Amino acid sequence: MNKLKKTNLSSIQEVKYTMDDSVSPFMATMGYQETYLLMNIRFILGYTLVIICSNVATCNYIFGFMPSKTYTLWGVIGYFILYGCYTLWNCTAGRSIIYQGRKKDIRLSIRSSISKKGPTYTLTIEILKEGILKKFLAKEMFNLWFTEEGIFEKEEFNVWLKNIIKQIEEGKGSFIIDISNIIKRKES
Repeated sequence: MNKLKKTNLSSIQEVKYTMDDSVSPFMATMGYQETYLLMNIRFILGYTLVIICSNVATCNYIFGFMPSKTYTLWGVIGYFILYGCYTLWNCTAGRSIIYQGRKKDIRLSIRSSISKKGPTYTLTIEILKEGILKKFLAKEMFNLWFTEEGIFEKEEFNVWLKNIIKQIEEGKGSFIIDISNIIKRKES
């Protein structure tokens, strides 16, 4: 039997992560194929840092510090340069991206964020279609997709996301708008 997972509603980050995790499987149902370029670059930089550290540590262990201090110096310099690149990469290109994918001639990138003022989930969707990059903004309150017990109502979230993606693909709306005002929701 498939048990429903409860989310701690007191932790706004946990609520955000629950919704972020449901975006990728949903986009596959919309015909998008996920691309992993940003994640691969992050992994390559991270593992290179680990390899540098392990090589310097092994050299120091085998030969001692004094005979290998030049190698250690270059290892430390290389480590800090790569770590700076890694940090810069995470703060710029990889910042808050939860999904990147493509479908035929459409490239899509989704970033998520939460509002510090209230429980608002914000998606910034960038779409590259026919050589034109457009950026859209969609906002909604968290409480629409969670029960009082903390159970995530995935179907409601998927309907909201599907409406947003369809409107963006059809070219409706304008750059950086609040698309949630355009979408009609059924009231309970």
